[in-house]
Amino acid sequence: MAAEPMRTSPVQLVFDTNILVDAILARGHFYPYAVQVLEMVARGECEGWYAPHSLTTVHYLVEKTLALQTQNHAQATEAARAVVGKVLGLLKPLPQVGNEFLTLDPQPGDDLEDLLIVTLASRYLPQPVIVTRDKWMLRADRPWQAAHPKEIVEAGGPPAWMAPRRDQPLSFVDPATGLKTG
Repeated sequence: MAAEPMRTSPVQLVFDTNILVDAILARGHFYPYAVQVLEMVARGECEGWYAPHSLTTVHYLVEKTLALQTQNHAQATEAARAVVGKVLGLLKPLPQVGNEFLTLDPQPGDDLEDLLIVTLASRYLPQPVIVTRDKWMLRADRPWQAAHPKEIVEAGGPPAWMAPRRDQPLSFVDPATGLKTG
């Protein structure tokens, strides 16, 4: 029996692993946009989701970074668990029963971790938007909606970002080059 979607918002943002890590670790120039989109979720402007298989990667990267900063592994582990738990407390987990990986149909060059996120989101949510900075996921020829956090923030939030895109191919502006793709 398939799980029923638990929607309260017409906009469901599914956070890619890299966006969660950016927000938690204040990583690079991506950080403010990742945090602002998570704050939109916290204010109830949209729903936020994550793929459970991402948790170990997020926790590992946060713990590793904190251990380098503190030189105390036990302290880093405790801090990582607390901060990852706080961020994930804003989000809902996508259902994952375990055999989804076996049903993937990757093409050469596909990122399997990202493909699994898209698969889970599209099976469970009616119109998920993958929040990522991964150019592979943001390509206009992909059959899913994806947005860079900067696009969402600059549009004024998820509903404003989605409005002109309902039935159009998606494109994005690469923040590093300023070039529009798609």
